[in-house]
Amino acid sequence: MLEILVSDTIRYGHLLAVAVGFGVSFHTEVHAARQRNTRIDQGFLDDMALRHRLILGSVIAMWVTGLAIMAIRTGFRIDAFSAKLWTKLAVVSILTANAMLIGRIALPILRRSEGRSIAEIGLLRQVPLFAVAGISSVSWLIALALGSSLFLKTAPATLFLTVLPYAYGIGITAAVIAGLALIHRDRASSAAEAEPRVAAPVHTEHSAPHDPAAADPAPQTAHDGVQPRRTRAQALAPEIAEMTDVLAVLNDTAPLPHRTKLPHRQQNAPAHLRPKSTLRQEAQAPANAPSKPIAAKPPVRRATEQRLRAAFVG
Repeated sequence: MLEILVSDTIRYGHLLAVAVGFGVSFHTEVHAARQRNTRIDQGFLDDMALRHRLILGSVIAMWVTGLAIMAIRTGFRIDAFSAKLWTKLAVVSILTANAMLIGRIALPILRRSEGRSIAEIGLLRQVPLFAVAGISSVSWLIALALGSSLFLKTAPATLFLTVLPYAYGIGITAAVIAGLALIHRDRASSAAEAEPRVAAPVHTEHSAPHDPAAADPAPQTAHDGVQPRRTRAQALAPEIAEMTDVLAVLNDTAPLPHRTKLPHRQQNAPAHLRPKSTLRQEAQAPANAPSKPIAAKPPVRRATEQRLRAAFVG
């Protein structure tokens, strides 16, 4: 009775170590993926280090409880080891090596990249992070399957030798491709948001003059020290104001100014404009007309014209 109780307790501790390690590992990968565009600071590094210690503690607990279960069931006799047991030892060994890689490679990469986000650290640093994440996920999933499957308990060794390489290869490749795809999608969306989107104005024959204030009643305000982008209506406001003055003159709503006083020739509008009566008088008698009429030249006689032609022609 006592032997069964001790065996169940050790087995419960072994399963608990697998559950805690798998849960912390999965949550860490999801958390890092969500924070891929966030600047790496000391708080993020401390959080990653704490999670790594929890995973490493779970792996050590798996070794301790697993060896205890092996001692109870097999007495460490090699001939009593099944293919499933050898696979468990291989998977836990890969988990241990991956935990060491995280401490020697992944965490130092994050420390050297402090002040930048995971999406900005470069491809040569991103691929190792995604690879260790893929190894960790596949190892924990296989360990969970080995501990819960009755089919794998009596499976032949050839099945494990065939499935394990494919599982790790597919898991690592999928993790790297998924990580790079997320970063590429974020960059594409950021580039699309950076491009200004201006709707084409619709012109009608009897449309009223464009009013920039009515088109943009609530202009953007500066947020967090970033100046707002000027809209097309705000950029064209000076030209629209000048065009409004010129249209008013052409529609006889205001006297016609001198050509050097037009709004597009001078920044400020003239203070005084000539009345229409002056323009009508000037049209009847232009300003550049001579004060005295020019006398008509006497007609040249035909004989004299013939002599001049004969002289020039010879």
